[in-house]
Amino acid sequence: MRKKLILMVAGLVVVLILLLIGYRELHHNYYEAVTVTGATPLALYSAVPGNFKIEVSGSVKKDYFFGSSALRAFATTRIRTKEVSPTGAFTGIFVYLGIPVYNILEGVAPAYSSEASDNPLDFLVTFESAEGKQVHFSWGELMMPGDAMPVTLAYSRVPVLPAKEREKPDFSPPGEMLTGFRLIAPQEPDTTRYLDSVVRVLLRQVILPPGLFPERKKGTKCESDRVVCVESGRMREPVWDGLIRSTTRNWVRVGHGRGFLGQETITGYPLREFLSRNFDRVTPQDYFMLVACDGYRVLYAAREIFLTDSGKSMFLVDEMNGQRAPGGLMLACLDDYYADRGLWGISHILRFRLPWDDPTSPATMDTKRLAPG
Repeated sequence: MRKKLILMVAGLVVVLILLLIGYRELHHNYYEAVTVTGATPLALYSAVPGNFKIEVSGSVKKDYFFGSSALRAFATTRIRTKEVSPTGAFTGIFVYLGIPVYNILEGVAPAYSSEASDNPLDFLVTFESAEGKQVHFSWGELMMPGDAMPVTLAYSRVPVLPAKEREKPDFSPPGEMLTGFRLIAPQEPDTTRYLDSVVRVLLRQVILPPGLFPERKKGTKCESDRVVCVESGRMREPVWDGLIRSTTRNWVRVGHGRGFLGQETITGYPLREFLSRNFDRVTPQDYFMLVACDGYRVLYAAREIFLTDSGKSMFLVDEMNGQRAPGGLMLACLDDYYADRGLWGISHILRFRLPWDDPTSPATMDTKRLAPG
């Protein structure tokens, strides 16, 4: 009997030692940092929890379903936010771990409804929660900017606490606040486009009635000698009076498909000021479609143009390197990493709202896929 007891105790000791070794191995990097530096790391890595998943569907070549195991393959980011509600009330300061939306959508293949379409820059990207709530972004504002403060699907959220709080003897770290993906848009001044419990990402092409602007003609070279503003089916010449030109030097252009394109000096007008001058009472719910003379089109959210630092860096350029801009008027998004949503030869600028914000909207959402072959 005594021998059995000794063996049982010995077995428990062995199990305990193995558990301690396993725990130490699991947190090896943490203990290594403490031992080597003497510091106490606070910005720690954690993996996507086991119950998190996301679907990407709509105008894509196939529907994508990512479980937690697949999601752990994506590079993550850590972002601190100061959050203000849509009504202007302060709601807290937080630190998030998450996957930038770019990292997921970069590997998703868009599908087009016609042979003439060859890029998703006129796509709308909708994020949907488990409760059916939705927020919307243009494809370009998710995929063209750089890596600073990206729109992110966060899987961890904890409050940012003052250092004095952590020094208290009875301090205990705050608990995890998320049970599903929370979409965050840290560049924006409020949480209007934040969304909890995101389960689906939907890509759709924005379709506008024919005749409002040139049809897409791939491979066509053209020049635009004028630009017109379009709203409610009516076209009008823009007003340039009162707009101030400015010059930017050493703009490095990088294309998503072709890499380094050039280092330019450009002169032009702030897009934000042009739109305010030529469209009455622009609101964050508005969208703009900029169209080139060859039908190449790019969708922009007014919320990005008017409420973010990226919007400040968008210019309608009429001069590049001391000469007329190629194709005529062009758009330059100086804060973007990739220059692809900068159009050459702009001929039309349309303002509209999405159908759920305006019953009279001319826009429809297309999720048709071009049949193979």
